[in-house]
Amino acid sequence: MGRSMRGAYVAVIAGAMSVTTATMSAAVTPAAAPKPGTERITLSATGEHGNDGSFGPEFSADGRYLTYKADPRPADGRLGPANVHLRDLRTGSTRLVSESVTGGPVTDNDVTVSSIGPGARRIGLSSYSAQLVPDDTNGTSDGFVRRLP
Repeated sequence: MGRSMRGAYVAVIAGAMSVTTATMSAAVTPAAAPKPGTERITLSATGEHGNDGSFGPEFSADGRYLTYKADPRPADGRLGPANVHLRDLRTGSTRLVSESVTGGPVTDNDVTVSSIGPGARRIGLSSYSAQLVPDDTNGTSDGFVRRLP
């Protein structure tokens, strides 16, 4: 469970759906809003439900953005490593944060969020993945900063 810094939102992710690039399953509940409610935030850009687990929600300091990890299950049925996604709660858009150097999700190891900078323009990640930057051959967990436009 994640809570926004000012306490306006609470994120709850319960084992259900997942992604094929940007399809996930979680809910954001306004904790202190005029109209309390729950909104599913882990849907694809086309509104499709996921097919495996989503977890580890983290809010930006202003509560506008939410990152979470989601396990992809490609068409071949294998469970892939968890990738990080960013949901803009104002616009409803979702994007892949842990994009590999070749494009698309990382396919060799899970990726975890360590921090979210102001406006979600920089996101701290950690992973054993060798696919987040070129020439990562040390075979151990590294820290990364993903800069977003």
